[in-house]
Amino acid sequence: MIISNLKKLIPFVFLMACTLTNAQSLESQANAKIKTLETLIKKAEKKGIDVLKEKTTVRTAEVFLKFADWDDKNVDINIKLFKKVPSFKKDAVKMGNDLADFERKDVIAMLDEATEDLNELINKKAFRKPSPKVDWTKVTVDNDQLTFNNRPVF
Repeated sequence: MIISNLKKLIPFVFLMACTLTNAQSLESQANAKIKTLETLIKKAEKKGIDVLKEKTTVRTAEVFLKFADWDDKNVDINIKLFKKVPSFKKDAVKMGNDLADFERKDVIAMLDEATEDLNELINKKAFRKPSPKVDWTKVTVDNDQLTFNNRPVF
């Protein structure tokens, strides 16, 4: 009886271990890519390259990794929420289970793109205008748009 129950439990334990390992693996990949991008940012700053875009990418990655951690711990809540959206209802369980890794994979893709772009800037294979310096105390709201010096900023 005990052996029979253990045999039934082994696949479940294995599946959970694989899921946790995959999540940790994606998380550690993303964190390694953040470190790589931060190192490149320092190198680019020494060359006088504007890195506001890359710093924003790092911060966005950090925030979305926290969202992914929350989603990992709250799969049931996410499934319930997906079930409320008619176009997601049919796949709500799959989407709820996959959400955290989906976010982590998107973070990794975003970091890869930012790293590639910054490498091209450092190696002078690409050029871009510096990011505008926005004085957020002077930003105004016009209709549904934030503007600074009569130009949309967000």
